[in-house]
Amino acid sequence: MTFLYDVTPLMIDDAMDAAGDDDFSRGDVNPRRVLLFDAVMEGREPASQCLLLSLPSEVLACIVDLLADDKTTLASLALVNSDCRQLARSCQFADLHLDYSGSANQLIEALGAEAAARDSLPLKPSIGVCVRNITVASAPDNVASHYYKLWESIWGAQRKFFSREERYALRREASDDYLRLRGLLVEAIKNAMPNLEVLVWEDLVALDKSFFETVSRSPIKDLKLDRVLIDEAWRMEPPLTPAVWPLRSLDIEASVFCGTGSRQDTTEFYQTLLHRCAPTLESLRVVSATSKPSLEEHTVSQITELPSFPRLRHLRLPHGPLKRDPFSRFFTAPLRSLELSASISVGLGSCLGACQPFRDLESLNFRGLPEEKEDAWCVAAFLKEHNRIQKLRIRGDERLGAGTEHLEKCVIPTLADGGFHNLTCLSLAWGGGGRPWPSSVQLTDNAMSVIGTITSLERLSLSAGMAVGSCHQWLVDHEKLRYYLSDLKKLKVLALVRDTYAISCLPFMDAGKYYECRAAGPLELSIASERPDLDRIDEGVEYVSPMVRLWERAHRNLMLRQAEKYAFVFPDLEWILCGQWPMAFQDNPESSAAPRQAFPLTRERDLSLSFLERTFGLGTGDSDPK
Repeated sequence: MTFLYDVTPLMIDDAMDAAGDDDFSRGDVNPRRVLLFDAVMEGREPASQCLLLSLPSEVLACIVDLLADDKTTLASLALVNSDCRQLARSCQFADLHLDYSGSANQLIEALGAEAAARDSLPLKPSIGVCVRNITVASAPDNVASHYYKLWESIWGAQRKFFSREERYALRREASDDYLRLRGLLVEAIKNAMPNLEVLVWEDLVALDKSFFETVSRSPIKDLKLDRVLIDEAWRMEPPLTPAVWPLRSLDIEASVFCGTGSRQDTTEFYQTLLHRCAPTLESLRVVSATSKPSLEEHTVSQITELPSFPRLRHLRLPHGPLKRDPFSRFFTAPLRSLELSASISVGLGSCLGACQPFRDLESLNFRGLPEEKEDAWCVAAFLKEHNRIQKLRIRGDERLGAGTEHLEKCVIPTLADGGFHNLTCLSLAWGGGGRPWPSSVQLTDNAMSVIGTITSLERLSLSAGMAVGSCHQWLVDHEKLRYYLSDLKKLKVLALVRDTYAISCLPFMDAGKYYECRAAGPLELSIASERPDLDRIDEGVEYVSPMVRLWERAHRNLMLRQAEKYAFVFPDLEWILCGQWPMAFQDNPESSAAPRQAFPLTRERDLSLSFLERTFGLGTGDSDPK
């Protein structure tokens, strides 16, 4: 058994890793899906004769969907009568986010009670029947608050006053309570949620056999197990699971957790799981449990046998080398989008080159290019065979410089050959050069010139240098970039990622420290006051000093200047990320013939990671830049 105290530090670490500036375009990406009134009533006739409930179920669903953000009105509707309560619940409980807060745990208790009462007739109006999506992601702060005494005994100021026996008893008590709550939720999924379709599980407490027995027999169609732990490498086959597990999408990264913290072999777990789901899967993302080469023998990379995937449209494959024979099974699937890591291409170059082109492929994402140039040319040949794609995303080797890496030597010449007339969305990221890191990198004239010839582009993302960290290397030349890209008249979205600028008042300072230094000189003092009407947007934002606030405003105004120059070159441009500022455009109120004005979409600098991932990642739909 894995106790909470074993994993709580991991949960805290993960929460810290996930934090960052990414407030732009937050919120639900998918449209709400309210159940029809007939479904939440489970065949019962309404007890009320009110005219509202005499409307068709489809009309009632539209009405409730319009009230989705008005929690007060929904709560009032629920108080009218038992029928209106179910109508309100169809929206209130359609999507559950169980974060181990007090209210979330109370809801689990209620769902468990409903599950226990489902055997009795007649069926009573319930919450569980309304649930469509569940996300289980316990917040570390909520766990610590719920088990405060345990937290105090391990990390608190009074921890030295707790004996080893007392601490162990608190751990056992907390673990038993967590497992009890999880058992209630699993029982509710089994007996009280007939309309559940989506389950996202992110908790780091090991999942047991009963979890897979229940979930594999539930109506769930979309399953995501994100960095989960399992208590044993179960074989996903009868009698543990049904012979066919009719999932529509599977997104999984799982590893076996032992008391020592070591990883065990999960090959059979993954292999048998994919056999169960293969006939119905339309979307698959499999991530290795580890990226460490020494542990690759214990991951999905060692799968030796796979079935065919007759319905698979969207595929993301793991890091680590995958054996050629099982990999080739995916080539028979009618894929529309494909994502491959750099390491998976190693040794599969000939396989990529020999496969028949995917007739329906629309999106292609290489999260890295192979280290060997021969393998990189095989990737380029594969790309050339699929020049009818609409979306392309390639990350180069971060260790190589922008002018020497395989992205520049293999991919850019392939794009230059032409034929990519359907390409509307392109994301390219160059490396930053080997160690020691150069202070700045720039895109080559040749690369910018080639990109500028793909006139079908509507969305473009460019990046150079290290992908993470506080140091930014891409000292972007906006004038040159606009010159080479000027023919992209269809461009609507432009993202310049990891760009940096010279520090005007400290000319000898490394430009990579631009955002870290935030030094304000005479230039910043003069520019900061240019747009006083916008200064109110950062009110309430805490800065280290008034001088830093001045620098932030000056930087914002400089980026607005650049954005407006891009809008002049690209008449259809709707959204731009530049200098970590997401911006949109509006007509000049004084003259419709005047150049459009840029305005910021956030209160402060924002990396817009979620929006960029949805727009340029392996998504299947378009994102609205506004």
